Amino acid sequence: MTLKKLVVIACAVLSCVMASAQISYNGYMLNIGGAAPNGRFNFAINNHTGLYWTYDSSKFLMFDLTSNYPRIAGTGNQIVFYNTFTSTFNSIQVANVYNYSDERAKTNIKNLDSGLNTILGLRPVSYDWKQNNENSRSISVGNENNSFGPNEDNRKQYGFLAQELEQVLPDAVATDENGTKLINYTAIIPHLVQSIQELQAVVAEQATIIENLSSTPIETRSAVSLNKIVNCSPNPTQGNITFVYTLSESATVVEILVSDLSGNLKSTIDCEQSSSSATKDLSSLKDGIYIATLSVNGEIKDSKQFIIRK
Repeated sequence: MTLKKLVVIACAVLSCVMASAQISYNGYMLNIGGAAPNGRFNFAINNHTGLYWTYDSSKFLMFDLTSNYPRIAGTGNQIVFYNTFTSTFNSIQVANVYNYSDERAKTNIKNLDSGLNTILGLRPVSYDWKQNNENSRSISVGNENNSFGPNEDNRKQYGFLAQELEQVLPDAVATDENGTKLINYTAIIPHLVQSIQELQAVVAEQATIIENLSSTPIETRSAVSLNKIVNCSPNPTQGNITFVYTLSESATVVEILVSDLSGNLKSTIDCEQSSSSATKDLSSLKDGIYIATLSVNGEIKDSKQFIIRK
């Protein structure tokens, strides 16, 4: 491109805000408004608040330099790093990412109550990005979506499939105007934290049980262990699970009540007093953590947690 064409283009784009600005060219740099030269760049503008483009009267892109930190805004409150010609999203390299999370901007705040159940419903995967042919244009036909990964990144990727995640955490998945699905990975973090908290509570409960057993005299442990759920197997289970239990001689009506972590009863298993185990197919239940509670003669005697993961 000749210098004359470059100057004409620059003037056309910036004439509305720079009508009185001085434009100069010194052999390698185009300078507008007397900006300080920079050895690495060939275009410099001085003393302007930013740039603002509009397209089709309803779309815009704005660069705001009036703040301490430059701001970028666009139509729809989103900025998409995407190569329209090759149909590929671009990678972004930054030191840190800070998500807007001011308490004063939030309402209807509630504690999560299904962290581990949610996490158990996710399927972590590894994958490779599809690669588009160089210098080819991707064309979407009908509902077909031809999206590709960054051409320069051939490393193994790790994450989730948006369509699968949408079934578990629909609010963590967005769909753009082309039908492409994107994941808000930050939204998964609170569920991970709550899962750790839930597991810590289970560990603390088990530690208490072990401590109590350790302090119980050996000769009395057999009596203490009556009316207990000894084991749930397999755990995790895909649905079919066996509960092993011990009963006292006075046990007549024995049931195992299966409930979710919110206390909702999901299944009742009738147990024989003469037996020491009961097997049940619970594959109709959703993936997650459940509580098996042993009821003897109408009284709750013991409980254990188990996991369904299909």
